[in-house]
Amino acid sequence: MDELRRLWREHREAEYPDGYRDKEVAGVALILLDTEIAGCVSFSLGGARLDPERGRVLEGCYRDAVAVTRELTGPARGYFERLKLMAAIVLEANGRQGAV
Repeated sequence: MDELRRLWREHREAEYPDGYRDKEVAGVALILLDTEIAGCVSFSLGGARLDPERGRVLEGCYRDAVAVTRELTGPARGYFERLKLMAAIVLEANGRQGAV
C-alpha cells in the first residue's frame, strides 16, 4: 500500500491535463473516469475493502483506463497511466481482476 499512497499523493498534487476536462477518449468521459477511480482509491486507502459494486465499477474503470491510455500522449497519458496503476493496485489488494 506504500506505492498506492505515494501515487495517490502525486495524483492529488497533479493538475488535471489542460484541454481534457470535457473530452471523451475511446468512448470514455475522462473526467468521470478520474472521479470514479479516485473515489475507489480514496475509499480503499481509508482501510475498507471494496464491496462487490465498487469492485465491479473499478474493474470497468480499469478496462476503460487501458483503452484511454492507448490513445493519449504527453502529460495526459501520464495522468491517466497513474490512475490505471492505482486502480490495478486496489483491484489486486481486493482479490479482483483487472491488472495486467
